[in-house]
Amino acid sequence: MYTPTVWVTGDIITATKANNGETQFEESTEETLSAEVNASAGAITPNLSVSKYYNVALDGNLTINTPTNVAGSSRVDYFVVKVKGGGVARTLTGFSELKWTNNAAPTLPTTSGEEMVLYFLKLNNANTRWIGMVSAAGVPA
Repeated sequence: MYTPTVWVTGDIITATKANNGETQFEESTEETLSAEVNASAGAITPNLSVSKYYNVALDGNLTINTPTNVAGSSRVDYFVVKVKGGGVARTLTGFSELKWTNNAAPTLPTTSGEEMVLYFLKLNNANTRWIGMVSAAGVPA
């Protein structure tokens, strides 16, 4: 019987061949989405044992520090930051291990109430390489 294990953003999905030849998938979630963490702008340090989801209302520039309590060396980990514009242009600074798609931090929303969703994914076992990307932008309030 063929039993591969597939990682999907922190969850484990095991695929097995049934006797009838069909592939069956079973999910064993090793984590649950904690309650969202609300913050205003400034510096946030994502604590991944507390939450994978951070909700930031921009009232200043935003710095995202290196996350803490990241999954072990052979585990995938991630977190999401939803940013809500405050009507003024703000800057975004990421931690040193973070690389952005297109090699540049995205422009944060400037329209009051407009939202942007940022997704961060750990790319290696040593927790020294993360990629940040815009998952959704221009989302009206």
